[in-house]
Amino acid sequence: MSVEERVANIESDMGHVRSTLVDLRSDIKSVQGEVKDLRGNVEGLRDELHSFKTEVAKEFGSVAKEFGSLRAEMEKGRTEMEKGFGSLKLWFFGTLGSALVFLVAFLNMKKLL
Repeated sequence: MSVEERVANIESDMGHVRSTLVDLRSDIKSVQGEVKDLRGNVEGLRDELHSFKTEVAKEFGSVAKEFGSLRAEMEKGRTEMEKGFGSLKLWFFGTLGSALVFLVAFLNMKKLL
């Protein structure tokens, strides 16, 4: 092969190399754009996750407050029930005592007759 043929082959090969380099540069720019889009999506997702965590924390805080209020109301209700049962006991024993006094008086009257 002559020098001119070799030079022609080298020039042809260099054309292919240049074309391949142009294609690689285009592919790299495309990949860089996709990476940039992915970074934006990841940042958006990170923001959404942070917002979700904040909302969940707020909801758990309000639920905890509601449980605290409910617990206080239940304690108040229990105290009122205990007071009510105390009054009921007093009424029951008072009524029972009155009935016993009446029964004893009745039995004593029956003996007199």
